[in-house]
This record gives sequence, structure tokens and C-alpha cells, in this order.
Amino acid sequence: MAATMTHPPEQLDTLTVSQLRKMVRQQQLARGAAVVSATKADLIALLTGKRTSFNRPDLPAIEASTPAEAGNPDIDKLAHETRMRVIAREEIAAAKPKPVTLTAPDAVVTVPTGSHEAVETMAHKYLVGHRNLYLVGPAGTGKTTAARHFAEAIEAPRFAFLSLSAGVGEHHIAGRPMPQADGSWKHQPTPFIEVFRNGGVFLLDEIDAADPNVLVSINAALANGQFSNPFDPADVIERHPDAVIVAAANTYGTGADAQYVGRNPLDAATLDRFTLATVTVDYDRRLEHAIAHENLTTSAAAELLDWIESLRDAIKRHRLRRVASTRLVINAARELLAGGTLATVKAEYFQPWSEEERNRAEARDE
Repeated sequence: MAATMTHPPEQLDTLTVSQLRKMVRQQQLARGAAVVSATKADLIALLTGKRTSFNRPDLPAIEASTPAEAGNPDIDKLAHETRMRVIAREEIAAAKPKPVTLTAPDAVVTVPTGSHEAVETMAHKYLVGHRNLYLVGPAGTGKTTAARHFAEAIEAPRFAFLSLSAGVGEHHIAGRPMPQADGSWKHQPTPFIEVFRNGGVFLLDEIDAADPNVLVSINAALANGQFSNPFDPADVIERHPDAVIVAAANTYGTGADAQYVGRNPLDAATLDRFTLATVTVDYDRRLEHAIAHENLTTSAAAELLDWIESLRDAIKRHRLRRVASTRLVINAARELLAGGTLATVKAEYFQPWSEEERNRAEARDE
């Protein structure tokens, strides 16, 4: 329906936003969330015929349901926050990189939009011939996610992983003989053997916490392209040309540090399997920005991200044995969406910390 000009533009500019919204509804130019979320300039443009619609079907249906609610500051505040959230989402979508295509003489890898930032570097190393990759970074930076996204990018037929924590033995890599229905014994392969033989991506997580004996069996497979079945020496498993072994660690393999005190040094033989194939994995700020701004108001998201960034700086500066991972961003956003405040989030997060640790974390400038 065409706009009915009841006031010249200069008079419209003197009206309040609530009065302009009422005029738009009366003239049936727009309804629902589009009206509540519109700015004053939008409303005037619609009333003067400079635009015909808001065309914003993505906005939630928030509207004053009674005349008494028209002009209610709480309704106006909600409308403003709704609009800011939509704008933030649009900015995030515009800022997201397009899929990245990497090429080599005999292969092409396209890294999909939304992949972890480390995947592009992993794909580059893969294309130049590396089939052993070493991911290193603090806890919670998304190393497992990066490995999974990498497997999807190279269209691997299978992705599997094993955490090399205490209690993991050689049989978790090599498999073991198992009794069969006819009373015989047969070697039962592991996911590692399946990927090694048939292709895919296998993640050796927390390799710097592995038992040295486990690493000895892995070293031979990574270096020689063959895996000898310890239960059947005649069974030599050849490495598939498309089998990629990814190791993930919190350290560079040189032993424990102030934060990761339980890590073992890797011997030179193990580290040599990953020469020039190390990928440093940091927190994916782009992903964290999207998580925060897609779920919170602009101001709340900015305040949360600023606190987490300062927290990480303090943890690093004071060498605290604490982690502020991407999981903190996700869980904090959930708490805030459920009606919590940043103060309650901080109180819960710092609950297991000592008073000295908390004082150091909260002191920004020293």
C-alpha cells in the first residue's frame, strides 16, 4: 500500500519514534517486528515513500500488543537490542571468509567456510607432501576440531582418534588377537590400523602424554610406511598413500612446562617424523566472535570477549596453571542467555581458583 503523506518530512522529524511507529501501523505500511526494530530514519523513509518495505523477515516478532505498551521504554530497548543483534549477525556473515581453494600439481583442497583457522595451514602442508602433521597449542584451542575439519576438507574416507593418556598401551595401536566362534584366534585391527591400511585421517591426541613404548611402535609406522603386526610377524601392513596421521599436543615435545607439568619429552626419533610439519593452533578468535555476537547483544558480547582476552593475557603473563578456552566462551554465552550476568559467570569460573590466582588474573596492569 502506498504511503499516505500526512506530514512533511521536517514535521515527521519532530515526532517521537513511538509516534512514527503508530503512523506506520495506521497506514498499514508495515507490521510486527519490522516496525518495532526500525530506526527513526527507516520510519520516516517509509512514510515519505522513499522505501516501500523493511524487508526484514528474519527479525523476531516483537511488538507492543496494547496501546499502553506503545512507547514503553522496555519495548523500545528490546527492539533496539534485537536490531543490533541482527546487524551483528550480518556483519559476522560478511566478515566470514569465503571457501579457500589450495592447489598442488596433483591435488586440490577446498577449505570450507566455518572451518577452524588452522585447517588452511594443515591443508597447505598436506598438499606439499606431508602425511604426518603435528598440532600444538593450549588446551581448548580446538585441535581435535581442526583435525576433524581437515579430514572433511580433504574428503578423507574416515576420521578417527585416540587419546594417548595414561593406561593406553601398544594394543590400542596394533590391536590384539581375539577368539573366534570356531575356537581359533584372529588379529582384531584397531581404528589406527584401519586408517593406516585403507586411508583417512587418524588423530593421536595428547601425544606428549604417551607411554614411550607406545611411541616406539608408532615411530616405525610413521617413518617406514609399514606396520609390522606384533602378533603375526608375517603380516606387514603397508601404509595407504592417503593415510594422514595427525598428532596433537600442548607442548612442542620438549617436556613439561609451568602450565602442562604432566607432559613428557618426546625423543628425537618421534619429533623427526614431524619435521617442518608443525602447525601452531591458537584460539580461533573469529569463531569466538561469532559465538558471542550471534547469541548476545553487541555490548554483552564485547564485554565477555574483552574479559576472556584479558584473562588469557594474565594466565600467560603469570604462568598460571589455568585455561580460558573457547569452551568458556560457549558456556558463558549460554549462562548469559539464560539470564545470568558476567559477574555470576566470573564467580562460578573463579570458584576453584586460589585467592592469589584470582588477584593476579583480575589485575590488568602491573
